[in-house]
Amino acid sequence: MKKSTRDMRVCEILANNPLMEFHVSREIREKIAFDELLFASSGNIIFAHFKEVREFTKKVNELFNPLIESQKMLKASHVNAMALIDEIFHYICYWFRRVKNENAFTDLYLHLEKILGEKKLNDLLLAFVEEFPPLPV
Repeated sequence: MKKSTRDMRVCEILANNPLMEFHVSREIREKIAFDELLFASSGNIIFAHFKEVREFTKKVNELFNPLIESQKMLKASHVNAMALIDEIFHYICYWFRRVKNENAFTDLYLHLEKILGEKKLNDLLLAFVEEFPPLPV
């Protein structure tokens, strides 16, 4: 089957840009046994998995008693809005690196390493990855 121009453009974008996903903490993923991708972006494409967002929201809400903890319950629309803001931030970072400073993240890393020291910076990055692990490939 021949790929469409659109499909070829999607493949090109995915090949040239890292896939950035909406982070969900390990603790929540384990509590609700959820390992689906909710949102991810690569370049100028956003992949929204609305069914999974609804399922995620439902599972999180099952952790709370609606009679006494209703203020803690999530709405799928709020999760969607939060994820959209996250993806906009990813796109702004992507645009900034392409247009203004392609070494922005390297420069930031070196600056933080200078301020915090190599060990503290590595500990910080490791803590983030442990708290918000990427999904398996």
